[in-house]
Amino acid sequence: AIRCLVIFLLVALLARPILTRTSERVTVLTVIDRSQSIPSGLQQKSLDYLAQALENKAPEDQLAVVDIAEAASISKLPSGDITIRQRNTTLNGQQSKLADGIQMAMAIAPPDTAVRILLVSEGNETAGDLKEAARTAAANNIPIDVLPLRYQYDNEVIFKRLAAPTRARSSQTV
Repeated sequence: AIRCLVIFLLVALLARPILTRTSERVTVLTVIDRSQSIPSGLQQKSLDYLAQALENKAPEDQLAVVDIAEAASISKLPSGDITIRQRNTTLNGQQSKLADGIQMAMAIAPPDTAVRILLVSEGNETAGDLKEAARTAAANNIPIDVLPLRYQYDNEVIFKRLAAPTRARSSQTV
């Protein structure tokens, strides 16, 4: 009897059994770019689109929201409530650290549901490594969907630095 048990255990170990969990519940971790580079009208349209899409969710599905700008901020933990708040006013919108938002979303992902990340952004990352964050999500079997925010500024000029003397005479060329 012991020999049979040992042989059975060896065969089971050599077969490399895999434990698969299935779940009918889905959690969508929404990462929303709230930086100032995105026009406010476009941000509102994206929120309206999300609200409309969420009306068709199953009752057991969950939503979480992570706002990103110069830092990631959890706006809403995973729950059945589908309301999305306006921009988190504590965020300074000077930067877009998209990788931080993806990492924060993975950190709040519930273990008992299937998880998807929805990135709402124009894709202009100013700091961090979004590709590395996406690789980490893929390694954890978390797909990332993107709702691209497209806009165009015509005749935009950006100054990195403007140098001029502190004083000038009326006839002097500056």
